[in-house]
Amino acid sequence: MEVRILGALEIRSGGLVLSPKRRLARILLGMLALRANMPVSAEVIAEALWPEGSPQSAAANLRSYVAELRKLGPQIDAVRGGYLLRAGIGELDALTFAALAAEGRQCLATGAAGLAADRLTRASGLWRGPVLAGLDLPEAVTADARLLEDRRQDTIEDAMSARLALGLHAEVASEVPSLISVTPLRERLWCLLMLSLYRSGRQAEALDAYQRLYRLLGTELGVAPGAPAQELHAQILAADPALRLPAPVPVSKPWQLPPAPSTFTGRDEELSMLDDMVGIAVISGTAGVGKTALALHWAHQARDLYPDGCLYADLRGYGPGDPAEPAEVLEDFLAALGIGGPAAGLAGRYRTELAGRRMLVVLDNAYCAEQVRPLLPGGSCEVLVTSRDTLAGLVARDGASRVELDLLPEPDAVALLAELTGDPGAALLAGRCARLPLALRIAAELVVSEPGLTAAGLAAELAGGRLDVLDAGGDAGTAVRSVLSWSERHLPDRTARAFRLIGLHPGRTLDQYAIAALAGEPAPRPLTSGLLRAHLVGEVAPGRYACHDLLREYAAELGAAEPEPVRHAALARLLDQQVHAASAAMDLAYPHEAHTRPKVSEPATVRVPLTTAESAIAWLDTELPNLVALARLAAQSGWPAHVTALSGTLHRHLHTRARYADMLTVHTLAVTAATDPAARAAALHDRGMALIRLGQYPEAITDLDHSLTIHIGLDSPAGECQALQALGTARHHLGQLTTALGLFTRALALSRAIGDRTAEGRTLGNIGLIHEWQGEWPEALGCYHRALVIHRAAGCPAGQGDTLNNIAICHRQTGDYPAAIRYLGKALTVYRAAGDRGGEGAALNNLGLAAIREHAWDSARGYLDQALTVHRETGSRPAEVETLNIRALLALRSGHPARAAEEFGTALSLAIALGVQGSVMNAHYGLARALEALGNPAAALVHYEAALNTARRTCARSTRADALAGASRCTPDPAEQSALHAESLALYQELGISPEDRF
Repeated sequence: MEVRILGALEIRSGGLVLSPKRRLARILLGMLALRANMPVSAEVIAEALWPEGSPQSAAANLRSYVAELRKLGPQIDAVRGGYLLRAGIGELDALTFAALAAEGRQCLATGAAGLAADRLTRASGLWRGPVLAGLDLPEAVTADARLLEDRRQDTIEDAMSARLALGLHAEVASEVPSLISVTPLRERLWCLLMLSLYRSGRQAEALDAYQRLYRLLGTELGVAPGAPAQELHAQILAADPALRLPAPVPVSKPWQLPPAPSTFTGRDEELSMLDDMVGIAVISGTAGVGKTALALHWAHQARDLYPDGCLYADLRGYGPGDPAEPAEVLEDFLAALGIGGPAAGLAGRYRTELAGRRMLVVLDNAYCAEQVRPLLPGGSCEVLVTSRDTLAGLVARDGASRVELDLLPEPDAVALLAELTGDPGAALLAGRCARLPLALRIAAELVVSEPGLTAAGLAAELAGGRLDVLDAGGDAGTAVRSVLSWSERHLPDRTARAFRLIGLHPGRTLDQYAIAALAGEPAPRPLTSGLLRAHLVGEVAPGRYACHDLLREYAAELGAAEPEPVRHAALARLLDQQVHAASAAMDLAYPHEAHTRPKVSEPATVRVPLTTAESAIAWLDTELPNLVALARLAAQSGWPAHVTALSGTLHRHLHTRARYADMLTVHTLAVTAATDPAARAAALHDRGMALIRLGQYPEAITDLDHSLTIHIGLDSPAGECQALQALGTARHHLGQLTTALGLFTRALALSRAIGDRTAEGRTLGNIGLIHEWQGEWPEALGCYHRALVIHRAAGCPAGQGDTLNNIAICHRQTGDYPAAIRYLGKALTVYRAAGDRGGEGAALNNLGLAAIREHAWDSARGYLDQALTVHRETGSRPAEVETLNIRALLALRSGHPARAAEEFGTALSLAIALGVQGSVMNAHYGLARALEALGNPAAALVHYEAALNTARRTCARSTRADALAGASRCTPDPAEQSALHAESLALYQELGISPEDRF
């Protein structure tokens, strides 16, 4: 469902275009949409609907209109004293427009002109006419509509600027005059016309355009053109070189192609077909036929044809794991091209970035046409796809050419074996291998690696029909399986058994100790050495191994064919070992919380040797994907105790590394698997913490309330303390400070009663946050310094970093910026040493704020860019929203109020969608400051009042004082001005801060 106001009012739902039947219902929806995600009081609504005076039935009529609108789809919430339309990007065209326009302007500012033009043009294209065309707008919202119309015009002009940066001078010169005819007094349009004409070699016409502007402004307004137009005119007169199109920004030219095979024979016809490729070519054929080898060999030879580079991705279409998602591949490609940005619109950004480039894109091991299509760049680039599937859809719909790869011709197969083995008598063996390249290479390795074995000898050994490569139907799919069976038969029994059981492991890589656990062997080295010699595994890092996709698939089949008791025992050994290793690693890395984690038993198999905190952290970081996969496997296979043990053991490291999605996965598995109340309560707590980090506060509170109830019933004061702290944090994020303080106070008493110093320190920090929020700086600092002493004594880096960060905030709020920067530097050092990504992002946010206060714009921008990268990588939407607020503040303080208004508006929409009251309040206040700077006090007053309402509701006294001061400047009533100003001064004095020191 989408409400559309950029033109005639309409609601689009399921392909239908709907509209409220009653005129007043349409006006109501228009009002709420113009102020989406902000409450509109019933008094304001009534005045707008009935300007001549409200009827006695006004309240009932209003409820009726709201009911009509809700039936059509919009989410309209009743709030205290009024109503609110709740909508996000994609649900209201005005919000989508604002997000696209903001992204486009950001791209334009960073030199990404192509992407900027795409986003700004798409934003402008959302408009179908004037705001709420055909609807008689009440005076109460005409200012909002005018502001939106102004943003539309700004976006059109920004799009023109982006196109000029792309060198499209002639197009801009031909299009701007029609825009000037509609809004002739917008000087920026005239400047765009002058610059586009000048860059098109039409200097005289550019000067004439200035003269026309000069006469127009003199006639209509009695003024001369502004400084930008005058300066541009002078530059054109002087033929200033600065007006030339800037030199293009150097672009990344990645060459991601893996190495070509060292030995390659034949395929002359197929290579010739690839030489003639135009657009897209699909290399298809059976497994092991050499599709990837052909693609890599040809691509390396053709490197000179692609001066702008090569992108490569293994799409994992055929193998035991899931195929690669196109979005995942697009993110990697954009990263290789040096392009960041939000997760939305990846394909558009990718195609925009590759437009005009001469690049090769190699998409290896594709599953289906639908997986490939989002990755097709079009235009001047060419694409090489390999797949076991023919991908007929790409040929029929997308015009791909097909290169069918068959078995090697006999002379080429014999030549390949002879080159690999040095044995010229390989003709018979080539026949036994059915001329399949993968089988040929594995057979050659057997000949080379086993002393005394010749090609003829191996061929004779395989004469019994065991190499049944092709059946009567032409199915060569068993070839790899057959050849791998030879490789396995030549292994010692224990090594062969290890290879079969590797197939039970759910990860893509595993270490030597996991291999030993699966095999039930005490010494891993003999197993891995044998597997390496047979090329059944590769060593991807010291002591860490992986199978090629086909080998892994084959191992999985062998593992599944083992008797059930064998499989059960192997997985039990693996799970016991990995849970114990995770527990030992966590005790080394986070010793201060060892008492809060589950106790696990010693494994019956070989242990992972971990002796230092550094080695433990490195092991945890490497194994996290496997441990998450093992939790899934344990849940599916009936090992609930292992699931809950992994959940309770890994919680802190997942949290520190900001792996919030993995947290949610593992803890949800544990909630489902838990068979006893204590384990279920712990899993509910941990899942609640993950939900808090993901900004899903109502869901978090549900889990945490349930956890608290269970812990109280079990008489578990430690668990009760944890649940109270987490509940307090969730309530704090929702602005429910009184409730949060009560929960934290209960937690503090419990932590002291049970002697849990780490919990006491954390709770003191949380209570300090409440005091800080309410502007009670001495009380907050007192809590923080007591907490810091506890965390240092306990050796808790996360607690130290959080407390140092919070102390810095208090000093910044009270104007002691040197102290703030000093404490933030300490916090950042602690966070980075501990690998705490979430804490690192928070410290960078606050360093950005401190730099803004010192007018160090470049430093602030650097800190905030780093923070945004951290928050987007970790998926922390609440933290990301606050970074967006601070970036908007940077724009405002550095003299760009229009950009600041756009960015605050985007942050406001996201903050409301997440329900983070502090960020909602900050965005309202910042937007009000920007609108005030733009000379729109009426619109600014609306947002000052919204910020003030939130500040009063959440007891945020410093922001309340700021909003009172802002409202006093914008209200038209002199008496109200005086009252608001006096109230703000009194509150500033009570807080002990100077209004001059406020942002």
